[in-house]
Amino acid sequence: MTGSSRLALVLAGTGLLLTGAGGAGLWHSGTEDGLANSGHRPSFHSTSATGRGAGGTPGRGTAVPARPAELVVPSAGLRAAVVPVGVDSTGAMALPGDVSRVGWYSYGTRPGSPTGSAVLAGHVDSRERGLGALAALRRVSPGDRLTVRLADGRTLAYRAVARETIGKTAMPLRELFARDGGPRLTVITCGGPFNARTGHYRDNLVITAVPVQR
Repeated sequence: MTGSSRLALVLAGTGLLLTGAGGAGLWHSGTEDGLANSGHRPSFHSTSATGRGAGGTPGRGTAVPARPAELVVPSAGLRAAVVPVGVDSTGAMALPGDVSRVGWYSYGTRPGSPTGSAVLAGHVDSRERGLGALAALRRVSPGDRLTVRLADGRTLAYRAVARETIGKTAMPLRELFARDGGPRLTVITCGGPFNARTGHYRDNLVITAVPVQR
């Protein structure tokens, strides 16, 4: 699982500007980037000071939801701690070093916010540490229930409405990381066949879920 090409996602207000090298797509391996876990991860960063922590924030007079703390998908046997992540010194998303954990992009939308896509992302596997928590996404299908437990103990229920395997160079980043539109949960990891020659998975696996009205 090697690869050094990276694609950067720049968040500037409500617009997205893509920059990159090599056209490798949103996901790349950290093996040649000095990551301890040598796992696949998304790479993007925010260059907008106003965008940091602002994405998906409810309007004035609306309480800000607590941060997500756990993701549970009973049908897939997935239960993983969720930790807030930002960006590292290279501008890449700083996913948890422990592949059993899932990262929440804390400069974007929070689960429970009234608008926008709350993004959770994580490693599918690691050469040194085996399968990652989000390897279980391969068993998630539309209709399955996802639950996000917040740090204050409250739980949010979602229903998967789409499961897509998308080529890394064809990722609809504006949609996946949008801060507007209806509230939704977007969970991303690597997917598709693994190319042993290049050390890359060909695609990304994306699960989109919407809140369940109780």
